[in-house]
Amino acid sequence: MNQPNEKLSGRQPDSTAQQTRQRILVSARTLFAMQGFEGISLRDIASHAEVTHGLLRHHFGSKDAVWQAVVDAALAEYLAALLPLVNSAIAEQHEPSAVIKRSLATIIRLSASFCEVPCLMVHESITGGERLNYFMQQLRPLSAMMQPFFEALRAEGKFQQFSHPTFLLAVISLGILPLALASFSNALAQINILAEAELELHIERVIATLMPWTTS
Repeated sequence: MNQPNEKLSGRQPDSTAQQTRQRILVSARTLFAMQGFEGISLRDIASHAEVTHGLLRHHFGSKDAVWQAVVDAALAEYLAALLPLVNSAIAEQHEPSAVIKRSLATIIRLSASFCEVPCLMVHESITGGERLNYFMQQLRPLSAMMQPFFEALRAEGKFQQFSHPTFLLAVISLGILPLALASFSNALAQINILAEAELELHIERVIATLMPWTTS
């Protein structure tokens, strides 16, 4: 067993190598979510994971490769939890308004549970570029699932102020970004937005703002 401050190095058995790779990804996910891609180095990740810089490079090669592996894993977990719930809303609700309303609540709740996902998105949104494009590409299945119900409501005369992309922007801006900026939200509003009761109030406010006809 490794001592607490002993860094892993050298060639490892396959099972140990997989554990080491996962250990690196957990550390990288935490650091990227907190400080963004530009804010950390491979040596920072290696130090946090208690592995050598050389061993980290052996597993991933570059910081870009670490970031992509982190995003792939984080979004795979997020979407694996989210998409079945959205599919359930689609299957169980018959009115487009009910589908969108339930889906929005689900998206915000899951984003609070997987808070590193919106944090990663915020950091890449500041710098823009290929990493942000890659991140957003992974979310396209969710956008595609929601679009028919959005368009149905537009045909009924609702959401006239939005296109589908600007509606998604409003959902992210109003519903998800306050979760990534929880410290700011808490300082401004004197609430713990990630606490269950406050999160439910946040969801109610977002839905009332975007879909006022559903709350009357």
